Amino acid sequence: MILEKIAKNLVGGTTLIEEDLRSVSTILSKQIASSEVNSGRKVCYLTTGDKEDVVAGGKLFRFNLDLCVQELRDGVLKGSLKNQEDLRAADVIVIDSFSAYVFDKEEKETIELIREMGRAAREGKTFILTYEGKMLNPSLDAYVKSAVDNIITIKTEIQGNKISRMLYIPKMKAARPQDKLIKFTVEDNGIQVDTREMIG
Repeated sequence: MILEKIAKNLVGGTTLIEEDLRSVSTILSKQIASSEVNSGRKVCYLTTGDKEDVVAGGKLFRFNLDLCVQELRDGVLKGSLKNQEDLRAADVIVIDSFSAYVFDKEEKETIELIREMGRAAREGKTFILTYEGKMLNPSLDAYVKSAVDNIITIKTEIQGNKISRMLYIPKMKAARPQDKLIKFTVEDNGIQVDTREMIG
């Protein structure tokens, strides 16, 4: 299945899941985190929101996040990631929402954080960042997108009374860029790719 293929390419890299509203991107990041927990990897899910809300939201989709969610407060990512015990122990670190976290930070601090994630990813850690690029100034947004390994963009189109949701993957390490939008639905167990071929 295409989501499994995507997930394999995320290992040992830094991935942005970009969406204007951060609703579906949060579901996808939780789904990836839960899948990694179930496969035996150590996950640290950092949220700018409320821990209990994230855990409860995961339970709606039967995601296994109870032991890995932490609230992302200012001191958590300060200094070297290697000095943070929970982050040092984790194989996968999810930051939901990265752009909200760095919104009021100095550009230099954000750039150094992205560089440090890149260094840690080269040593085998995986970073998943939900991201709303419009929150940051265009030059910083461009830098972040150029520095990460993978970008997954979630698009929502409203046509009359119908909503279509699609994934677009403009950047993925060790893979050819996708040349099409991938249709998906949000179901009881998370995001499911719609494998039907559209005719006409």
